[in-house]
Amino acid sequence: TLSLPEEVRRLELFLLGPSETLYDYHREGRWPLEGTANLLTVEKAITSDEKIIQEAIKSGEGVTFEFKPYIKPSNPKFDEVIHTAIALANKSGGYIFLGIADDCQIIGVERDLVSQSRSTVTDFERQVSRYVGTVLQAVRGRIVPSVNVDVASVSFAGHRVIIIKVPVGDEPPYRDTQGDR
Repeated sequence: TLSLPEEVRRLELFLLGPSETLYDYHREGRWPLEGTANLLTVEKAITSDEKIIQEAIKSGEGVTFEFKPYIKPSNPKFDEVIHTAIALANKSGGYIFLGIADDCQIIGVERDLVSQSRSTVTDFERQVSRYVGTVLQAVRGRIVPSVNVDVASVSFAGHRVIIIKVPVGDEPPYRDTQGDR
């Protein structure tokens, strides 16, 4: 157990190599996730995005929740994200989580982001923001008519999870601008 002053709200651990190359990253808040051992144990207020992740993990994949690992928007596998977003917009809306495995394990996207860019610690948040922007642009750019999709980065259980929030569309049917690839 690590004793920290009460005002500490977050713990971040970085494994650095030569020239500040970031090899691994761990981040956690002061609230424990069931079944995990965190170093910080004092409860903090849970954000609405964190509540959505908790609900999704308890419920598993279904009509409104879809789990995916990290996927680059330029990867053909990203078509699955687009088609899921279209299905959600055409039905009841929902959430796509990048960084959560099909078995509800939180795997995060940080390792893939770091390994692809060889980011330093100072570049990590910029890399996350760039990825969020790229995902948002890819999803919004391929769905017609336009749907107001939102993308957020959330620190959860020591990992970074990307949430793609897809509302119920006002102008269905929605489709992929690139057709059925």
